[in-house]
Amino acid sequence: MTAAGDRAFVYDTHGAVNTGKGTQNVYIAAPSYTPPREGLRMAREERERLVALFVPPARFGVAVERIAKPGSTVLLDGPPGAGRHAAATVMLCRIRGTSGVISELTLDRAEEDDRLPLSPGQRYTIDLSRHGADQYTAVERSVRAYRAECEEVGAHLVVVLPHGLRRHLDAQLQPLVVSVGRPNALGVLRSHLRAHGLRTTAADLTVSEKLVSFIATASMRDIAWLAVRIDHGRTTKPSAGWSAWCEDAVKEMGDQSSDVAKLLNKHSECRPRALLLAAAMYSGTSVDVVHHAAQRLLKRLECEDPEAHPLVRPDFSRQLADVGGVSESGGVVRFDRWAQDEAVRLHFWRYFPDLRGEFITWAAEVGDTLLSPEQRLRVVERLAELCLRTDGQDELLAVVESWTGPNQSGLVAESIAALGRGACDERHGRAVRARLYHWAREGTLTPDRAQVVVQVCERVLVASYPNEALVRLHNLAVRGGVNGSDHARESMLQLAARERALYDQVIGRLCEALPKRADANLVMLAELLGPERSRDALRRRAWRRGWCHLMSRGDPTRWKPAVHLWLNALMRGSHAPGVLDDFVAAARRADCLTALYRTSYEWSRQSSTAKGAPQEARQTAARLWQKIDDAQGLSISVPGAASSRETV
Repeated sequence: MTAAGDRAFVYDTHGAVNTGKGTQNVYIAAPSYTPPREGLRMAREERERLVALFVPPARFGVAVERIAKPGSTVLLDGPPGAGRHAAATVMLCRIRGTSGVISELTLDRAEEDDRLPLSPGQRYTIDLSRHGADQYTAVERSVRAYRAECEEVGAHLVVVLPHGLRRHLDAQLQPLVVSVGRPNALGVLRSHLRAHGLRTTAADLTVSEKLVSFIATASMRDIAWLAVRIDHGRTTKPSAGWSAWCEDAVKEMGDQSSDVAKLLNKHSECRPRALLLAAAMYSGTSVDVVHHAAQRLLKRLECEDPEAHPLVRPDFSRQLADVGGVSESGGVVRFDRWAQDEAVRLHFWRYFPDLRGEFITWAAEVGDTLLSPEQRLRVVERLAELCLRTDGQDELLAVVESWTGPNQSGLVAESIAALGRGACDERHGRAVRARLYHWAREGTLTPDRAQVVVQVCERVLVASYPNEALVRLHNLAVRGGVNGSDHARESMLQLAARERALYDQVIGRLCEALPKRADANLVMLAELLGPERSRDALRRRAWRRGWCHLMSRGDPTRWKPAVHLWLNALMRGSHAPGVLDDFVAAARRADCLTALYRTSYEWSRQSSTAKGAPQEARQTAARLWQKIDDAQGLSISVPGAASSRETV
């Protein structure tokens, strides 16, 4: 994330390919399984980069002061393009004594009854910046509900308002509004240039009138991209100098659609147009890939010239040169101008709406053996971007469904890339996440689709929408059958064990869900309460609540393994104060206490006869028996003595 509020999703450590103006999302070949902690780590690193780049706007300090108190809600207003989403994130990062995830909440009525509760001390945002007045009125009830819950549990919530909506707010919400200004644009540009290793002075940024004029009105996102393009000029034309780098960067930030239209007017035949689109879609690949893609497109559109023999046509290098703006060097096809390939792709998608479906089908044929895994993912990222920018999210989802259907195309990484891009899109992310939710609850997913849902949750959603990721993983864990349950369960438990807030929320969700699908929920609860998953959760309210529910509602066979694991840990000297007291408090009823005694007695017999430390095992069990006797009023305690019971 940059100070402009952009989001970046990186799937591996191969080279990134810049796709031009707009949100940068890099999807590179990924292994079949990535630990969930990677999504959390990348989210933390993105927040750290954001804080380092951030230039505070006017009245930002007021907003930070207000959000610092537990239970506080701030409604953040400000001009469009001022980086309000970034400001909301940095506000929450500056709250002392907080760490871990920052969850972005959505107001989806379909999931109102299936969401995680807010967690004490945790940080949340709601982005309503794209809502109009009518849309806001429809969700204001949910905003008030979240505000009340935030106040009750002591969480921190920042709501990014649509600009100019303040007059429509409920009177009770008016005092919560803080209106921030536009950050210093020159300061934002200098901050981003420093990140690229370019140190500048204020005078450096005034040498070009075009540069000054551009940044005066540009959004923080466009200023961030301007820095990228200035750095690109320095890299590709080092001798041109600072002024030329700035002039070229500003020029490249302009709309290239008119230039593409001129190219199309120059070429009215099918072949050069198909070649132009193929070169744009497969830019950065080999001549063979582009040629093959152009031939496939011509065949699909049924506009091949049967009389033109390939031998009498100009060679392919000449055809590329004739198209204009496209060149071939070292066997790789590229465009001469920065982001020209993106402009060409978008022009075809936007201004040939009757052919858009054919274009999508053609571009979705990424199983081409000529493409490397990295190249396939690059094409998928471009396809996803085009669909989302032309309101084709339904078509994108249909493509993923075809890739993950019963025929098992094997395009799992490509499906993850497409859905990962769609799930965090500002305009259509909500629709994509809703489809993921539907799939998670479906219960009859193919193995590929189940794997895609899990990995999108643990590698993409968890970065900005951890609550939604856990809800989807939990639904799949209890409904996914043989194809998705195990992977979803393991992913959810790993995420919960890694973040305190997520751990407490998952414990609460499993406890509340016990009456439904009790077997699956009890298995997950018992595993989450074991020593390997909960060392950092000891003695907290959620951990105790989990043991109370597990012992009071679950058959002893469900919780016996977890108790054995804890007794093993205590026998080996693990520092876990109060665990035995919590066991006894959780058991409470006489029958549960008896079951707990039998469980510990069985463990003591097994541990005493096994190799190791039989004396330590007997002493550990005796400590628990003493506490059970105390709870039942049977104690005749002598320091260090065993329980008065000797047999079961």
